[in-house]
Amino acid sequence: MTEGRWFEGWPEIAGLAAAAGRSLLPNVPATPAALARTVTEQLVGRRLTAKANGGEARFTLTELDYPADSLRLATGRLGDVRLAAADVEWPTSATSTIPLRRVVLLAKEVRLRSLPTPNVVPGKVELDITVPGGVVRERVAQARPDLVATPHDDGFQVRWAKHPGWAGSRSRPPSPATPWC
Repeated sequence: MTEGRWFEGWPEIAGLAAAAGRSLLPNVPATPAALARTVTEQLVGRRLTAKANGGEARFTLTELDYPADSLRLATGRLGDVRLAAADVEWPTSATSTIPLRRVVLLAKEVRLRSLPTPNVVPGKVELDITVPGGVVRERVAQARPDLVATPHDDGFQVRWAKHPGWAGSRSRPPSPATPWC
């Protein structure tokens, strides 16, 4: 009997041993799509760090959605990928950050390239950033001390600091149906 073939003469016992061995092992993904889904399950809900803007961006990944089928992964064409993060700390320099409530990135027509170095290439990217009102007020005050930005339910009201009682202008984010011009 050779090494590694302990049940060579008894196929029934060999099959039973193989089945027992498979049941004792953890559930390991067998296809690229299953592996991608497993990685996604492990990442969503975790606090992650990524290098950005000369510092480290910290965020909690809340959503990672993409069409995960083996054919798409094998051909390197993922399609549309949606990534959402909450409680984002975006670096403005190596020592300071801006708190963001939510960042949603939609990458369309995403392709995987493996040579010369592995990378992900999107055809088009849409970015939706939700910033706390206090952050916008501070940034407006730093850039234009003569203006006061006040958050409202539907956006911001901007007034002249010298005469706060005078009428100001209201600003609100565009609706999804209104494209940016």
